[in-house]
Amino acid sequence: MFRNLMIFIVGTLMIGLMGCDLKTPEIRGVVLDAETKQPLEAWVHATIWVNIKTLAGSTGKVISLDPPHTRSGKSGKFSIPQKEIAKPPFPMGFGTKVEKFTIGAATINKGGQIEVNVKDLEKGKIEVTLYLEDLEKAWQKELKHVPPEKFYQEKELREFSSLQGLYNYCFTGRFSVETPTAEGGCDDWELNYAITKHAKYLETHPRTEKNRSHNSKIFEQLGLLYEKKGDFEKAIKNLEEAKNIRYFRPQDLNKEIERIQKKIEKR
Repeated sequence: MFRNLMIFIVGTLMIGLMGCDLKTPEIRGVVLDAETKQPLEAWVHATIWVNIKTLAGSTGKVISLDPPHTRSGKSGKFSIPQKEIAKPPFPMGFGTKVEKFTIGAATINKGGQIEVNVKDLEKGKIEVTLYLEDLEKAWQKELKHVPPEKFYQEKELREFSSLQGLYNYCFTGRFSVETPTAEGGCDDWELNYAITKHAKYLETHPRTEKNRSHNSKIFEQLGLLYEKKGDFEKAIKNLEEAKNIRYFRPQDLNKEIERIQKKIEKR
């Protein structure tokens, strides 16, 4: 009898530690310009930061809640359906806690996000309003603790890192966070977005010896994005720019250029 009682207690504890799958609410919202209060067509993302306790210690995970290609329309309105997230079974995980819940949106020149109370995850539906401001103002707020003499360098590093994720998404359909794969990568709207963001980076950060390798990489990525778009002439032009300023084995880009030239010849 004692043995049966212990089995019951341990089993009950294990079920409690495992917990239920996490079900997020339906999210409905609108994206507005912070100054004009007019609706904006923007790329929308919602994520949660999850802390999972395991036998080896705690581990963090960032999970995307929005399906691929989630955007607000010309009315500024968007919706993200409910999502069920499976918790890892015991003993792989024996405690899951949502640490942070954010919803953000971005256009080419504007961005913004809000942090939602994690308790709102228990609701069936929530409604939010996102106000987007000029990215330069957003950078000033985000990097307010960075010394002025290091602001430009830190901003450049973060923008470069952001473009790596955007480029990767266009070709693999995945961002760095855990998210459903967008089959075929980015759609036409997102491809134009990625191309414009790459071009703006090169305008904002003219080449210096310090950022030469970064610029070379962005020119290369821009060239391959143009290839994906079907603009082979611009693809070759940007790959040539990348080759001209590349430090390490610039001749390797000749293969990419020759490959695209053959596409032009087959037209």
